[in-house]
Amino acid sequence: MDQDKIGKFILELRKSKNLTQEDLAQLIPIGRGAISKWERGINIPDLSSLKRLEEIFDVSISEILCGERINKKNDKIDNVTLSLYKNNLKSRRIVKVLIISIVIFIIFFLSYYFINTYKTIKVYTVTGDGELVDYIDGIFIKTNTKLYFSIGEPNTEFNINKIVLYYIDENAEKQLLFETTDDNITFIDYSGYEEYFDISNINYIVDNLYLDISLEDDSETIHLKFVEDYVNGIFFNKKSPISINLKEDDNFSEEYLNIKLIDKIKKKFQKNNDGYFFEIKNDESVETFYYMPDDKIIVYTYFKDNFLIEEFKY
Repeated sequence: MDQDKIGKFILELRKSKNLTQEDLAQLIPIGRGAISKWERGINIPDLSSLKRLEEIFDVSISEILCGERINKKNDKIDNVTLSLYKNNLKSRRIVKVLIISIVIFIIFFLSYYFINTYKTIKVYTVTGDGELVDYIDGIFIKTNTKLYFSIGEPNTEFNINKIVLYYIDENAEKQLLFETTDDNITFIDYSGYEEYFDISNINYIVDNLYLDISLEDDSETIHLKFVEDYVNGIFFNKKSPISINLKEDDNFSEEYLNIKLIDKIKKKFQKNNDGYFFEIKNDESVETFYYMPDDKIIVYTYFKDNFLIEEFKY
């Protein structure tokens, strides 16, 4: 089909009836822009519009699609042209349905993926405060398929003989999860395998998780604490820096900074009887940081070849 020829024929028919594009658009009815596109050969009318044009101008659909009146010379292409047009419309419908089906499938797939992945990755920090042993660097990661668990390195001056990891069930009974003679517990669990954790009941378990620690001449039980650190439920990560206005309240701001500093020290330093201790050793030098909470003092020392080179107090 020659779209330019069809457009010129529609233009000729419209003018023969002394109709403007707006007049013809109202008779069909359709937007005036569509009439303009037909007459310029950009588009051709759909089947419903062709039927209205047939009624308005007293021409056959085949004549419109041929772009001229049917006569003895071209009457053989009448039915062929209409058949080709209908097949073309049918093909367009099939393509349209196929595209819509693909879009629906993509939307369904993305929705299914979103539902099954949103907030499914959670990262927790794990701590345990005891009289004799502290754990501050533990981590717990939960995904749809795996669990990663580690209680971290212990802060203690005693030798650990055995650690038992368990939880207290709804009947107040101990359910053993892991036992080791090392001072650390680290393992990976798989969904469906559940050697250590029942993933379907994981929220209850982490709230009731304990360590029984056997030392040289003593023992203690520690209730592990889980604090949510990350969850994949944020679409756009935005960093919000902490700002402190020192001009408004210098004393409050300084106290706030000291609390944050001390909190970090307690998490990172090793605890002993009088305070918290941290040491950096090199081949020829040793740097030490010591925090004494009773005196609220941090002492820094720098030794080189066993000689005190520098000492600062804060």
